[in-house]
Amino acid sequence: MKNRSKHPRIRPVCFFNDIRTRGIDGKGAPDKILQLPAELFPSAEFAAYCHSDELAPYIPSGAILFMKESPEEIVSKMIYYVETERLHAVMIAEETDVWGVYRLRTYNHEKEPVYILSSEIRVKYLVVGSCKDVSALEPYGMNE
Repeated sequence: MKNRSKHPRIRPVCFFNDIRTRGIDGKGAPDKILQLPAELFPSAEFAAYCHSDELAPYIPSGAILFMKESPEEIVSKMIYYVETERLHAVMIAEETDVWGVYRLRTYNHEKEPVYILSSEIRVKYLVVGSCKDVSALEPYGMNE
C-alpha cells in the first residue's frame, strides 16, 4: 500500500471487518491494513468495526474501534471488547464486590448489566479510541 500522506511517521494498523475473525489466538488475517499517523491512537494494535449500539450515541454501530490486547486485569470504568462462550460485546466493564466477577454495562441505564466471571473471558481488548466518521480514515487506506 502506498503512503499517500505527507505525514512523516506512518504506522500500519490491522483492520478487521468483524473483530471475531482476529481469533482467540490473535492470529486471524486482517481485512486490510490502515496506514495511520503515529500520533493517532498510538497505543492501538488493531482496529475493527463496532457492530452494536450498546455504547451509542458515543460509539454507534458502524464506528471504528481502535483496540489493544489487555492481558492484565480489567480496569473498572474502561471500555472493552469482551468475548465469552455466551457473549461478545463492547461494553463498559466494572469491578463488583465479588472477586473475579465483572459487570458489563451500556450507556443505556434501562438495560440490565451482564455479569461474567473472569474465568469465562476468552478474549478481552481494551478500546483505546474510536472514530464515528469512517470517511475521516479514507486517506489512510480505509476504502481500499
